[in-house]
Amino acid sequence: MKACSSCGEEKDETVFYKRYGKLRSECKDCTKKQNKASITREAKLRGQAKYRKANREELNKKHSEYKKNNRPLYNAQWMKYHANKLNATPSWLTQDHHEQIKLIYAHAKECEMLTGDKYHVDHIVPLQGENVSGLHVPWNLQVLPADINIAKSNKF
Repeated sequence: MKACSSCGEEKDETVFYKRYGKLRSECKDCTKKQNKASITREAKLRGQAKYRKANREELNKKHSEYKKNNRPLYNAQWMKYHANKLNATPSWLTQDHHEQIKLIYAHAKECEMLTGDKYHVDHIVPLQGENVSGLHVPWNLQVLPADINIAKSNKF
C-alpha cells in the first residue's frame, strides 16, 4: 500500500505508474486529472494564440490608436523603461520627479501640436556619453526640435 501525494488516499501499488523503475508519487487517477487539466490550459492558450493570429490587424490597430491617443504617457513610459535598462534612473527620485518627467514629455507633444514640427525630449548630458554619462532626471531633460536633436546625436 502507498499513499498518493495528490489525493492522500492509501492505494495498492498497482494503481501507480512506474518511472525509472520507481513508483510515482501520484496515483494513476490523479496523474490523468493533472494531464487533462494541463491539456485544457494548453488548449486555452492555443485558442488565445489563434485569436491573436486571426485578429492581428484589429489588435495592431487598437494598439496604434492607444499609442496615438496617449503619446506623452507612452513616450514617458518607454523612456523610463529605456533609462531603467541603462541604470540611468536613480533610485532616490521621488514621485514628484517622475511627474515632472511626464510633464516634459507632454510639453514636447504640445510644442508639436502648436508648431506642426516634430519635437524630441533630449538628455542634456547623454545617457551613454563617451566621457560622461547623464541621468534620466527632470533637470537633465530639454525639449528640442527633432532636427536639432538628431544633429546633436549623442554629444554633450
